[in-house]
Amino acid sequence: MEGWYGQPFDPPLGRTRDYVEIVRRVLLHRDPVEYRGRHLSLPLPGGSGLGRPFLSMVRPLRPDIPILLAAEGPRNVALAREIADGWIATYYSPYRDAHYRAALAEESAAAVPTAMIEQVALIGPAPKSRDELVEWRRSLLTTLLVHVTPDPAVLRQVAELVLGG
Repeated sequence: MEGWYGQPFDPPLGRTRDYVEIVRRVLLHRDPVEYRGRHLSLPLPGGSGLGRPFLSMVRPLRPDIPILLAAEGPRNVALAREIADGWIATYYSPYRDAHYRAALAEESAAAVPTAMIEQVALIGPAPKSRDELVEWRRSLLTTLLVHVTPDPAVLRQVAELVLGG
């Protein structure tokens, strides 16, 4: 990895920690962001001298935009639990479930607001999902990723819901 992007190899967990802290400060949009972390700094020390504290031109509609991290390894998943507002379980496999359980605890799932989940997923009883599916069909969505328990009756019900109307 050393030199891959013309950069020294810094510990990825430390870089991620610094990066998320910088993003949080930028999203608060209070003051220009200066940051001296263990692995990242704004502005760049020893640079051309043209760097200055960063102030985003974007003004978020709300100050508490959730930061989600995609993570695979147990230490990365544990870091997501510690510093992020959620975990994107990229390449998750039920065959490697124990791989993640060590890094997560029940309170992690409880920390994600139900309202947020309902905004990004069809979840709940079939009549509710059927009503919400109308909005999803109106959107620019072209692919629907379905995750259900491997129960034939549930799979049939979901297929009827998605394909039937």
